[in-house]
Amino acid sequence: WEQNFRGWTARRQIEAFNRADIVVGAHGANLANMVYMKFNTTIVEFVPGRTGNPCYYGMAIRLGLDYRMVVLADKVQGQVNTVPTSEVVRHVREALARWRQRSSRG
Repeated sequence: WEQNFRGWTARRQIEAFNRADIVVGAHGANLANMVYMKFNTTIVEFVPGRTGNPCYYGMAIRLGLDYRMVVLADKVQGQVNTVPTSEVVRHVREALARWRQRSSRG
């Protein structure tokens, strides 16, 4: 499920983050909505290499979330920053396995 939240009410955003089992997103203000996520929910953040800010890492740890970071290579002038998909897939698969394990315990 992909969403950019533009035009969403605050309530709708809160509900979306609260219902999520996994959130994957780029470093930015929208990740502050993690405060509405349930304990142990997985969040995968794309962080710019040299200019990354660990603020969401600290926030996630304090909230009891399963935080995972994908560090992006530093962008070369004139090129688009790309996300290492194999790393994202690995994090999402691990998160799904954890979710299934928790769900099977009831």
